[in-house]
Amino acid sequence: MQESNAIHPAPTGMTTPPKADRRAAILATLCLSLLPLHTMAEPAIVEYANARLPEWQASNNEMEASYQMLLEQAKQSEQEDAVRSLAAAKEHWEQFRAEFCRSMSQTYGGAWASTHQSDCRTKLADQFKNAMGDYGW
Repeated sequence: MQESNAIHPAPTGMTTPPKADRRAAILATLCLSLLPLHTMAEPAIVEYANARLPEWQASNNEMEASYQMLLEQAKQSEQEDAVRSLAAAKEHWEQFRAEFCRSMSQTYGGAWASTHQSDCRTKLADQFKNAMGDYGW
C-alpha cells in the first residue's frame, strides 16, 4: 500500500501535492501576510522624506547665498585664481557631499536610506554655510 502525505485521502481522480509544493504555498501565504506591515511603514518613510525636503532645500539655498557672496567678493578682488579656486572648491565639496551622504545612507540607512541621505545633505550644507560665514567683508 502506498503511503499518502495527506491527512485525508484525496478524492478519486485527484492527487495530493508533494510536501515541497505545500511548503511553498505556506511560505507564499506567510510572505503575503507580511505585506501589509511593509506597506504601512512605507508611507511613514515617504512622509518623513517629504517633510525633510523643504529643510534640505532651505539649507542648500542659504549655503548657495553664502557661496555667491564669497564669489562676488573674490571677483571684486580682481584675483582670477581666487575665483577659479573657489569654484573648484565648491565643485569638489559637492562631489564629497554626494559620495559621503550616499555612503552613510547605504551603510546605515536600511529602509530609511533616503531620509538618512537627506539628513546628511542638510547637515553638510549647514556646516559649509557656517564655514563660509567666517569669511567675507
